Amino acid sequence: MAKKSKKKKSSSIHIITILFLAVCIAYIFRYFAFKIETEMVKYDSMENSIATQGVLIKNEWSMALPGGTAADYKANEGERVSIGKQILNISKNDGADENISLKIDKINERIEEIKKAEADNNFFAADKQKIDANIQNSISELKTVTESGNFSRLEEVKSELAANVYKKSLVAGTDSFSGQNIEQLMNEKAALQEIQKNNSNVVYARTSGLVSYELDGYEAVLKPESIQGLKVSSILEIINAAGEKNNKKNEEKLEGVKVVDNFEWYIASVIPKGILTKDDIGKSIQVRFKDNNNTVVSGTLKHFDEGNENGNLIVVRTGEQLKDFQRIRTANVEIITKHKEGLIVPLKCIVEKEGLKGVFIERSGMARFVPIKIAMSNEKEALVENLDKDDKGYDSKNYELKPYDRVITTVDKVKQDQMLPGAF
Repeated sequence: MAKKSKKKKSSSIHIITILFLAVCIAYIFRYFAFKIETEMVKYDSMENSIATQGVLIKNEWSMALPGGTAADYKANEGERVSIGKQILNISKNDGADENISLKIDKINERIEEIKKAEADNNFFAADKQKIDANIQNSISELKTVTESGNFSRLEEVKSELAANVYKKSLVAGTDSFSGQNIEQLMNEKAALQEIQKNNSNVVYARTSGLVSYELDGYEAVLKPESIQGLKVSSILEIINAAGEKNNKKNEEKLEGVKVVDNFEWYIASVIPKGILTKDDIGKSIQVRFKDNNNTVVSGTLKHFDEGNENGNLIVVRTGEQLKDFQRIRTANVEIITKHKEGLIVPLKCIVEKEGLKGVFIERSGMARFVPIKIAMSNEKEALVENLDKDDKGYDSKNYELKPYDRVITTVDKVKQDQMLPGAF
């Protein structure tokens, strides 16, 4: 009888062992056959941005200096000065007065030409063609005089060539878009006349701001009051011309001085169509300067203009500080149209259930559906928020998504309240 009982007990143990192994094998098979993949929810920031180039528009008082000008004293590049502060002490030389007189004469000529010309965007073009022809004639004559050995005529031809080159800078600077207006020319004339006086070699700041010795010819044109007239074509033209000029900079030559207002300035850029519209004027925009340690400045959309096949024109107003701001005309930038912080999940884990978007999370060994709304997204991730009381589908019994939750990415393998592999 004892042997029969012992045999029965041994048989039961074997059955239990077999059943246990079967369950383990089933779970192991289920785990590997129906493997559920998850990723952790993180709290981070997301942005929508466009890489482009920007043109800086500022309030600038500038003054060109005669060729070969030297200074006994000059304020440091980037130094902040107030109105009336001495910024330069010009060293006089034998040819200085002659150069100044030549420049004043050409400024007078330019003022008269502007007064007679029609106020037309293209009126600089005819001037430029005429002056270009004069320059080419002077160059040809200079070559002829040099080859003939008629050195008595050489200095006269060189002076004519220099005068026409300077006059061209007054017409259009380095490009057809950059002419100087009458007010700027009058200011430059007055400053040159002050230097010409025997008892006045000092240049004083006529406005407050940052000192710079890098003039690019756009100081008189790219001003806040000119923003409404800007077009995509003109901004692209400036970007190309300024880039060429930057490659030819002569760091040692003192060509002029300017004082730049750093309390309010603007960034003009061309962006693809469909990103912003006129209705976005006044919207907060951030601009990242890629070549300035990725410095981000915040501002508002001041101006928008429907462009052409190259894109639309936007102008952002800001008052934030940027290192070497006074020296920059063009820059590689990113226009950040939207920036937000929140919960980040993989885009592939978002599903739709009963008309609600949501994610499955791993909670207590079960797959739980959490309704969410998408605030922002990119190609791989989405910044999401939990539903509010006013949102469609909100239920106080809903689970909430939190940082460090694990969202299920293999959404085709789970359903609501499903026990997950590995949970007993």
